[in-house]
Amino acid sequence: MEAEKRTESLYSIEYGVLHIDLENFRTIKCDEGFCALSGYSSEEIEGGLPVDALCDSDTAAAVKALAAQGNSGSDVMCFEHYMSPKNGESVAVTDFVCVNREGESRKAILYVNKPKGALIRNLDIYEITSLKVFDTIISGIPGAVAIYESDGETVKVFKASDNYYKKLGYKDVDEYNKILGNSFSKDAYKGMFGKMDECVSENKTVSGEFCVPCPDGVKRWFDARMKPFTQKDNKQYFFVIMTDITKSKEQEEEIKRQNRRFEIIAQSTNDIYYDYDIIHDTFYLPNNDNYISRYDNVVENFFSQKKFSRFLKEEDIPEIEQKIEQARTTLMSGSVEYRTIAFDDDYTWYKMSYTTVADKDGKITNVYGRISSIETEQMLKRRIDSDKKLIERLTERDYITGLYNRHTFKEKAQKYIENINDKRCYAIVYSDINDFSYVNENFGYDAGNSMLNDFANVITGSEATVFACRIYSDFYTGLYVAESRDKLIKEINARNQAFAELQKIHYPASDINISSGMYFITDKSIDITIAMDNANLARRSVKGSDDVLCGIYSERMRKERLRDQSIASEVKNAMDQGMIELFLQPKFDLVTRQIIGAEALARWRNQDGSYKMPYEFIPVLERVGLIIEFDFYMYEQVLKAYVKWKNEGRRLVPISVNFSRVHSSKENFVNRVNDLADKYGVDKSLIEVEITESAFVEDVNIMIRYMSKLREYGFKIDIDDFGIGYSSLSVLLNAPVDIVKVDKVFIDNIATNLLEREYVKQICRLIATTHKEVLFEGVETEEQANFLSDIGYKMAQGWLFDKAIPVSEFEEKYIALE
Repeated sequence: MEAEKRTESLYSIEYGVLHIDLENFRTIKCDEGFCALSGYSSEEIEGGLPVDALCDSDTAAAVKALAAQGNSGSDVMCFEHYMSPKNGESVAVTDFVCVNREGESRKAILYVNKPKGALIRNLDIYEITSLKVFDTIISGIPGAVAIYESDGETVKVFKASDNYYKKLGYKDVDEYNKILGNSFSKDAYKGMFGKMDECVSENKTVSGEFCVPCPDGVKRWFDARMKPFTQKDNKQYFFVIMTDITKSKEQEEEIKRQNRRFEIIAQSTNDIYYDYDIIHDTFYLPNNDNYISRYDNVVENFFSQKKFSRFLKEEDIPEIEQKIEQARTTLMSGSVEYRTIAFDDDYTWYKMSYTTVADKDGKITNVYGRISSIETEQMLKRRIDSDKKLIERLTERDYITGLYNRHTFKEKAQKYIENINDKRCYAIVYSDINDFSYVNENFGYDAGNSMLNDFANVITGSEATVFACRIYSDFYTGLYVAESRDKLIKEINARNQAFAELQKIHYPASDINISSGMYFITDKSIDITIAMDNANLARRSVKGSDDVLCGIYSERMRKERLRDQSIASEVKNAMDQGMIELFLQPKFDLVTRQIIGAEALARWRNQDGSYKMPYEFIPVLERVGLIIEFDFYMYEQVLKAYVKWKNEGRRLVPISVNFSRVHSSKENFVNRVNDLADKYGVDKSLIEVEITESAFVEDVNIMIRYMSKLREYGFKIDIDDFGIGYSSLSVLLNAPVDIVKVDKVFIDNIATNLLEREYVKQICRLIATTHKEVLFEGVETEEQANFLSDIGYKMAQGWLFDKAIPVSEFEEKYIALE
């Protein structure tokens, strides 16, 4: 009968839930059950009633005391008290209180019960855990929740949430009991029993870390919070909330292993491994005599008092401060480079690598890392930067006179002309030194270089000069400006006369002067190359004249250009009749003097048997748009020669074929080259597609794409005339090129001129860094060949070995039938 009444009381309990704010101890919200128990509406509760208005002062103090325990996690307690409903009555209730503390926000959930027939304290543990409200509390607490029953020798799980078994690696309570049994002994879990004894003796919540074996064979670590709940029949019951900290433990173990490895490494290296304790703002360095910094081994107030900045270079401090601030709050890895004062009172470069570590709650606690000296790397970087600037200057400026080279001048002058916005008179002037060879032949190359510098100084000293360059040898061009045409012509004549008078002093027996041509800029859209060509035509018109030293581009010269166009009109017929012939200039190994290949060159045979040279018609074909068909005509002649040689059983040597920069505008260029090789069945590895460096002016990306595709098909790529065209470091570094052909102007004087030798070495070092082969053009003397061989280069072509010769002669001399 008594049991029936007790059971009846369990199911007649009125039940409600109340949320309170533990910061100001006011209500936040409630459910309908609590409204029924208290008589207050949900609006009144949400309005924030004082907790003291709902319960006696002792109860309010108990909740406050529970809230004050610790700063994180959650806790549960159960107590009975009298509640004060709105109608003024005093009602006995039992509360299960769940307190949550998350950072600065602390809240409590009260599960309020009003028994009708039995108070909670009169119920035993079995009845308590049967209450629906108890299940609600357990399910609402994060982590794994259980009630343990202990008789002092063994512990068993009396009741637990589903999450408890899952955290331990079991599907449910049945699997748990089947594998582990219903209890575990004191000997097996000494640490846990010790915490339980402490919990009961001091009647307080305790916590500890425990390692628990799981059914999958893996041991898991848990952080457990225990609170005494009730006693019955000499058994103690505990609330236990467990949080899985296995990953944190694994991280700690890994850090320990890393530290042991670091200690071993630190004994044989100058690298320093450090630990920054963020919680205590303390920076730890090993007691290492090899450490060259002035920091102490332990630096307190490392960040708060900015002690990290004591020996840093001032401009590096903001970045270091930003990195430390970020690492103090973010789980991350990174590195930063900085300069600090070493023992020699000089700034030294270091690199600090770091990674941050968080505790089980995700709070960043430590920064671990390594400090390495990178002074050597920085020195190399500074040296490379210096060398790069030197090389870029050498490739932008003429190495003898210091004037711009041709490419740089054209680039700067073109932009300048396009932006002219005044009414002054502008002109391009093309000049050369008459009888320059007289000085080289009679006084040597140093005297010749001195003369080149004399003219460069006269040019730069003129007020009319805007930009100027030495094109090659003794040829110069420049952009000039004056108030009128007459004044500009007068200025150029005065300039030329000043140079002639200076040379008369140096060489009294000579009559050295300047021939110049002038093209006046009347159209800002004029192509700078055409303007230079026009000025050169004007120069050639007065070359050899003693009376006129500066020619002016005129209509007559325009007519001469028309004659050039007539040459272009004859090319198609000349190709059809076989008047355009294939010549081959052999390439040789500088050491063995054996042939290693050839370059395909065009010769236009006249009716009288003489030949037009390429410079007489190739530029014309480029200007009038016939160069594409001409190039493929020559390419096909090479392919036909290969077919003939193969059928005759002759030796096949690589041949480089020139293609104009105009091809960069044609989408079918690559396919056409490849298709023709397939058509004739020629091994593509024998063909070197030779492109002048100036081709990259049009569109670098297109040219690189074309070259990459050609190499994929099996062709080799040559850059011709390196050093007098685009001369860009970025092109060399990025272009898919096999062979770089250095123009002859760079080796003309290497046999006698130390400066030019050094320049050639610099150029070659630059090319070597790009892992490309080098071939020198225009080798004409044994001295040149020996010098190039001595500095480690082995490929060349030039008149020292042989000139360009007809195919039939090439066959007899170099690939004759045996």
